[in-house]
Amino acid sequence: HATAAILKTAIIDSLKADGLELNQLLMLGRDSPFINLSLENMIDNEMKKIGSGLLKLGGCHLHVAHNGFKAGLFSSDWNIQNKCIDIYSWFKQ
Repeated sequence: HATAAILKTAIIDSLKADGLELNQLLMLGRDSPFINLSLENMIDNEMKKIGSGLLKLGGCHLHVAHNGFKAGLFSSDWNIQNKCIDIYSWFKQ
């Protein structure tokens, strides 16, 4: 088992190896164990040193984002096909 410090170093090194800056990281998914909470806090602290920070939505970011999107979809008159194309194009850049 790896410690949060080892994982933090591995994540930062992996981002650098792929030409990504730490401030490009939006959020860190975790399944709630304490080691992952420590890792999230360590990464967030590193990001704060460079004027950035993680978007913290709770233990499982995907559930929060998915449920929020789903609720918005059902309560609006969006043309979802066009929105999906817009989102795809935004991430493709």
